[in-house]
Amino acid sequence: NIRALALVVYSKRVAAQSGQNPQQNQQNLAEARELAERGLQALKTAVKPEGMSAEGFGKFKSQVAGVFNGATGLWSLQNKNYPDAQEHLRAAVNDNPNDFKDVYPLALAYLSAKPSDDLNGLWFAARSVNLAQAANFPEQSIKAIAEFGRVRYMKYHGGEDGWAALLEQTK
Repeated sequence: NIRALALVVYSKRVAAQSGQNPQQNQQNLAEARELAERGLQALKTAVKPEGMSAEGFGKFKSQVAGVFNGATGLWSLQNKNYPDAQEHLRAAVNDNPNDFKDVYPLALAYLSAKPSDDLNGLWFAARSVNLAQAANFPEQSIKAIAEFGRVRYMKYHGGEDGWAALLEQTK
């Protein structure tokens, strides 16, 4: 049941990201990843339910694929498998480009890789700042995200000219 898998994966990911116990968080995320991989496999052969429009089925598949790819990508990021994290998180962001919980980890996946992909990483870091502002994150969190992006931008460009323009472009 793809819908049930998506619900469990989403719940496990939320629990992993909001829990206080690092060991339990890692276990929840590992379980989410395992179930997400099953879900991604099931999507490949999923048959449109009777009574559902082709458009509705396409939207459903896109939504659950985003949930599955986001969980798999986050697990890969935490386990320093940056190419896999980039692949899955990019797929999740393509399905939902305004979801901070996938956009910011995608920025980290690009910027943490060796060698880093600074162009994509900086773009998604700037996008994360805008999404955090739009979602009314606490000011301290927005400042921390923006400072991380600005410092990485300065390291890449040698100065901060252009950072404000990038923030504007990624709104």
